Amino acid sequence: MPNKILFLFGLLTLFFTSCDTSNDSVEFDRTEFLTQYADELIIPTINSFSDKLNSFRTGVNSISFPPSEEDIQSLRADWLALHSDFISINTFSFGPAGRDGLIKPMIEEVGAFPPLTQVIEDKIENQEFSTDDSFRKSRGLLALEYLLYSPSDVNQYLEGLTSSKWDYFVAVTNHLHAYMNPIKVSWDIGGYRQVFIENDGTNVQSSTAQCYNTWLKSFESLRDLKLGDPMAFSAGFDEINPLLFEAYYSNSAIRYLKEHFNRIIYIWGGDLTSDQYWVSYLKSVDGGETLVESVRAEVSTISDILDSIPEDIPLDELVNSHSEELNTLHQALQEITHYFEGDMSSLLNIPVTFDTDDGDGA
Repeated sequence: MPNKILFLFGLLTLFFTSCDTSNDSVEFDRTEFLTQYADELIIPTINSFSDKLNSFRTGVNSISFPPSEEDIQSLRADWLALHSDFISINTFSFGPAGRDGLIKPMIEEVGAFPPLTQVIEDKIENQEFSTDDSFRKSRGLLALEYLLYSPSDVNQYLEGLTSSKWDYFVAVTNHLHAYMNPIKVSWDIGGYRQVFIENDGTNVQSSTAQCYNTWLKSFESLRDLKLGDPMAFSAGFDEINPLLFEAYYSNSAIRYLKEHFNRIIYIWGGDLTSDQYWVSYLKSVDGGETLVESVRAEVSTISDILDSIPEDIPLDELVNSHSEELNTLHQALQEITHYFEGDMSSLLNIPVTFDTDDGDGA
């Protein structure tokens, strides 16, 4: 009789062990997932941004002061394209683009905003063009925007442009190129691609966790820094302040808000009819299919709201004329947050490794 009890106990143990629902996705090929992530999402876009930045730098350094109206118009068009490319890579602020001592992750070193305009003006006045201080918002991509678009009228811009302001514009451009080039090299030919792919677990230090957390943080910066803060939807903000929008000076905030959301969703699962990247991962676990369908429904709603918000109205006017749409958009982004943050983390057993209320990022 005791032997029968032990035998039954063993069978039950084997049964419950085989039915473990920890969702560790042992059948999902994370090595293939990370290979696609590197080869289709990360490396091509980092190369594109770095190449555009190099061309921008070459153009800037070839212009003799004072620049012409044609020079400024051309640089402004190039900056808009450059910033679009940065939106495609700001979710990859880890590895070569991560924190390194006093150097912050790429999303802060390159994309921090709003620009510290008073610090910038002080540097120009004092002809102090240092780019290694702690004022990252005085030397990033959005600092370049301020230096290139303030004031927005080209004739007024050229009339007020000093050689010192131009010299600082050149210095910031060169600094950004010097920062990005090693990141490109590390991913492209420096061997980090293989390190990234081989680190295919789900623990805190894994490539899987880094991809998830930087993607999630990029989404939350869209929701809060790029919309909630300037519209005073975020806690601690009492009044609307258009100057807090990303790309305020070029009046491109809504354009980039749309591009950023579309990029977040593309990294999540390609277009809405495909099962790529995180969607393929989610569909390999119990409950993943349901979550995917829920997210896709929310994405459709958010896309419709974004389509209803015009891009060409000055932000100072838009915050009043379309405040209802912006508020509805923020509420919808809050609705989708629990799918991205809580449900994805739980289903895939990937930890959230940053304080989701820290307001950090760019």
